[in-house]
Order: sequence, then structure tokens, then C-alpha cells
Amino acid sequence: MRTSRKIAAVVAGTALATLTTVTPAHAEPPPPNCPRGYFCLSGEPGAPTTWKTGGNWTGRRAAIYMFNNGYPLQGLDHVYVTYYRGVDNSGPYTTCLHYYPGPGAYSSYTPNDPIIITRIRWGGEC
Repeated sequence: MRTSRKIAAVVAGTALATLTTVTPAHAEPPPPNCPRGYFCLSGEPGAPTTWKTGGNWTGRRAAIYMFNNGYPLQGLDHVYVTYYRGVDNSGPYTTCLHYYPGPGAYSSYTPNDPIIITRIRWGGEC
């Protein structure tokens, strides 16, 4: 009797592990008005794009949501973003975003700490 309970527990555990492993991860879609080949900013995930660029850029833009919708192109499909934290104005910091849908992070959302972007550079692997 004990052996059949153990087998049932193992089978149930294996089935549960299979369900969680097989369930595909759904990539978030690009923000509206963020065409392929662009790096885009918006107010929230899923909100319309407020600003975009398809090339390198230097300036000053506030953001809480960034999205790299670039083409997979060796040496030019990742975006290096230089920014300052808006809450305490610390920095500069640099982060790298992979192209959508990955692999790796292709978006960044900082709702409680808006950032000030000062430079965007397209380049190779992060």
C-alpha cells in the first residue's frame, strides 16, 4: 500500500512539474506605435509610444518604460542606454537591452524611479 502511494505522489509531482515547465512564457508585445527597428519610450507597459529612435541619440528624455524593438542584426541589435536615476539624480548608469523578443531583457520598467536618459547607442551583444 505504501509503495502505491509513493508512486502516485511521484506521478502527481511529475505531472505538476511538466505543466509548469511546458507552459510557454508569453513575451509582452511592443508598445503601440513602436515599429520594428526602433527603441521606444512610453509611460507604462502597453501604453502608446511617446518617443522613439532608430539610431544613436544623445540628449535628455525622462522615462519609466523602455523597449528595444530592434531587428536581429549582428553587432547592431542591442541598445546601450546611459541614464541618471530621477529620484536622487545619481549616475550615470548604463544598461543594455536585447532586441525583442529576446533572449534576455528587451524592456525596462521603473514606475517608482523615473530615469533621465542621456544617451542611446546601438551595438552588439550585452
